[in-house]
Amino acid sequence: MKALLASLAPLVTLALPLGCSADDAPTNVTGGTAGTPSASGSGGTAAGGAGIGGAGGMDGISGTAAGGTGSGGMGTAGMASVSYARDIKPIFEGSCVYCHYTGGILIDIANPFAPTTGLVDSANTWAMAHPEANLPTRNVTPGNPDQSFIMTKIGDPNLSPSAGAFMPWNIARLTDDEVSAIRQWITAGALNDATYAATVQPIFGTPQMLGTKGGKCTYCHFPNGEIPNLADPFDPTTGAVGLESERVSSLKVIEPGNPDQSFLMTKVTAMSLPQAQGNPMPFRPAPLPAAEVALIKQWIVEGALNN
Repeated sequence: MKALLASLAPLVTLALPLGCSADDAPTNVTGGTAGTPSASGSGGTAAGGAGIGGAGGMDGISGTAAGGTGSGGMGTAGMASVSYARDIKPIFEGSCVYCHYTGGILIDIANPFAPTTGLVDSANTWAMAHPEANLPTRNVTPGNPDQSFIMTKIGDPNLSPSAGAFMPWNIARLTDDEVSAIRQWITAGALNDATYAATVQPIFGTPQMLGTKGGKCTYCHFPNGEIPNLADPFDPTTGAVGLESERVSSLKVIEPGNPDQSFLMTKVTAMSLPQAQGNPMPFRPAPLPAAEVALIKQWIVEGALNN
């Protein structure tokens, strides 16, 4: 699972979105107020996205880590049977941190124990935004998986709109109109002009505005994230325009004036690709296997320890 992961807002004592949804999500709460409703959420940063919770925001989990790791139940002889480092971290790294990365606008799953932006014991802003839904109030409640919103997000594919989207989130493929807009922009020279700002940038998105109202690419392709950086496709080192593709060296990511020789067009139009060329984009990860969901549940039962 690839593509796919903060500041805080005084809305809920520093609550961040741990994920997004396909409709509205919270916007980047950089020490300010809890953003405006966006993709699949009712308040928070990003206009939709991929995550586990948000102040009614990013279709994922949201909130700030207001507590520690907790002291949930332990395994035999007082020893935890599940190790975060051995068992849980690889799951998060494979399915969550593409969007939920450190320094992003969503809950930080790359560092789930961070005291203000992490996952463990943080407030679920979806529950705050939708009290009528009776959702768990914490993203992870150490010792209690039934009161941990992450278990709802990864375990129930039929979530109500009040809980955002099922995780890992599947961003919709580009529409025919979106593909056409990118093709026309490349044909005209892939310029950093008003046409780009009006028609292409909204498709790519920005690190501050994600989801259906803010783009389909910059969850993963953000500055210092996955290459190419589609938040700034004109960056001469990490961008896309005029730069060689890492997957197909004979092609540019974007060849100005020639969409048929632009690997980006292959990525957004193909339904399948040879392994060496990666996945079609936007990336659409599979649900977590039952065994991984069970591991996360047991980790929470044992106290969601950083072990």
